[in-house]
Amino acid sequence: MSAPPLAPGAEKAPLPPSHPPIDGVLKPLVFKVPTGWVSETPGSAMRREQYRLEKQGADTNDATVTVQVFGVKDGGALEANLDRWAGQFKQPDGKAPRDAMKQSNRKLGPANVIDLDITGTYALDERAMGGTKTYNEPNWRMLMSWIQSPTGNYYVKVIGPAATVAHWEPSFRTFVDSAAN
Repeated sequence: MSAPPLAPGAEKAPLPPSHPPIDGVLKPLVFKVPTGWVSETPGSAMRREQYRLEKQGADTNDATVTVQVFGVKDGGALEANLDRWAGQFKQPDGKAPRDAMKQSNRKLGPANVIDLDITGTYALDERAMGGTKTYNEPNWRMLMSWIQSPTGNYYVKVIGPAATVAHWEPSFRTFVDSAAN
């Protein structure tokens, strides 16, 4: 038995932007890598992508961009993640890390995006998460976008010396906004 014929013009009608693919398979997000970014082998099994951004000015370290991907229901609770990410930065004035973190919410197609921005002393032992490094770096900055997509949770972040991150911020924002299925 064949499907009934489509109404005249129906084959040309576009789906709304928030409509999932009709082929029944949700494809992972793909990002367009900006010029000047150097692809690296991910430093942790949790990372799908990793890039190096060249240090700027008097900075002595490069910045690193990472993309982590989790299932739709995986990746942890919002408040616990915000506390964890903010807690990676000690504030010189003793302010609580969450108070120093800027947060905004927006839409990117069908996805909800939580954008974060925090500066301070980056204090992290990556070995607890499968990495190899320990950090205690003053005046570092992290920009992060948590993309809550129908295909999963994407944690996209850049971290490094504040001046270097500021230099690369426009290309980081373009990278995040380039996410497409």
